[in-house]
Amino acid sequence: MALNLEDKKAVVAEVTAQVAKASTIVVAEYRGITVGDLTKLRAGSYEGKVLDAAAVKALASIPSREELLSKLLFVMQAPVSGFARALGALAAKQGEGEAAAA
Repeated sequence: MALNLEDKKAVVAEVTAQVAKASTIVVAEYRGITVGDLTKLRAGSYEGKVLDAAAVKALASIPSREELLSKLLFVMQAPVSGFARALGALAAKQGEGEAAAA
């Protein structure tokens, strides 16, 4: 069943509204897109800005949220862990000194 002109306009308006709200778009079906338009779609778009190939690769290389949180936790724990190891070493050294005195 073919769509009439008004139905097509409604579909285009719906897709346009969804695309306007999206921060990332992946085109899986490209039949019917002209070569010039397809070439424009190749560099990518993020938050309303057109990205070239290098920017898309840079965006793709950003670590995942979980990986970034893990790195942040490691950085936050490092000073506390170092302080705890220093206290443990100091306690062990004092224990050795007390054992030698006895």
